[in-house]
Amino acid sequence: VSGVSESEGPEGSAEGAEQGRRRPLFHLNLSRGGEEEGLGERLAQQFSQQWASLRSERRPDPPPQITSGPSNFSRAQVPWGVDLAAAWTWRLIVISAAAVAVGWLLREFSLATVPLAIALLLAALAHPLVEALQRVGLPRSLSSLVVLVLGVGGVGLMLFFVGQQAANGAADLADQVVAGLGKIRQWIREEPLAVSDSQLDAWIKDAQRSISEAAQPAGVLNSVTNVGVALSNVGAGLFIVLFALYFFMADGDRIWSWVVRLAPRAGRQQIDSSGRVAWVSLKQYVRATVIVAIVDALGIALVASLLGVPLVAAIGVLVFLGAFVPMVGAPVAGAVA
Repeated sequence: VSGVSESEGPEGSAEGAEQGRRRPLFHLNLSRGGEEEGLGERLAQQFSQQWASLRSERRPDPPPQITSGPSNFSRAQVPWGVDLAAAWTWRLIVISAAAVAVGWLLREFSLATVPLAIALLLAALAHPLVEALQRVGLPRSLSSLVVLVLGVGGVGLMLFFVGQQAANGAADLADQVVAGLGKIRQWIREEPLAVSDSQLDAWIKDAQRSISEAAQPAGVLNSVTNVGVALSNVGAGLFIVLFALYFFMADGDRIWSWVVRLAPRAGRQQIDSSGRVAWVSLKQYVRATVIVAIVDALGIALVASLLGVPLVAAIGVLVFLGAFVPMVGAPVAGAVA
């Protein structure tokens, strides 16, 4: 390696400057033992400097800098009516889906939800009686128990009366049923149906065949199983109704307070006021149902007595009880008449 340093002589001396310009960059003097150890270090340092210089010359230019700025995207501008309709649409979809889910849950657990709804209606009906007994001086729990026992006893007596009337008039009913079937057969033969005797006999034979098949051991077992399941469901539902009815009458306020505390604190006052208004409306609805049931029972019993229909009192009781069952009670009571 050869090279000449720019200045090595004394400062301000022309001779020193000339000597510095002609002095080699690396000086090896084997006669001096002290410089042998520093020679390797100087060679390594010079080599690293030259290597760094070569790498810097070969290194490519740095990539261009990417600058950022404000976004050039803006919200799509749609008419106000379209925006409002879209907002209402997705909210209605969510509400509908929630309503379907709630309806599915209520249907799946109908063995518990239907008795609880019936117990709530009966509690609204019996609430004035419980308050009246409380004003007399009875505790609320005892008043609820008395009203429950009286209600069950009253319904039981009415059903017993209907059954006794039906048992006493069974012979007359049998004769009237036979006569009524004969009238129905005669009416089917006439216009506008004009069914022939052969067709009617074929229908009767099909019905007899179906009854005989149902009377087989397999059919009887299936029928007994279905009846047993139905009776067990009815018994369980009746127990839930009575159990829930007592606690609705005795501890209805505390139950409602517990339900309100499930809601967020900001909305508890509004939920409580709305629930109390709904409870008043429910009591008025049940009272109106009682009035309608009484009017129906008295009117149908009066007309039945004028037409000579037997078991007038029993039919009136059935109409009264059936009026508390929406959509079903009145047709069933009419079918019995």
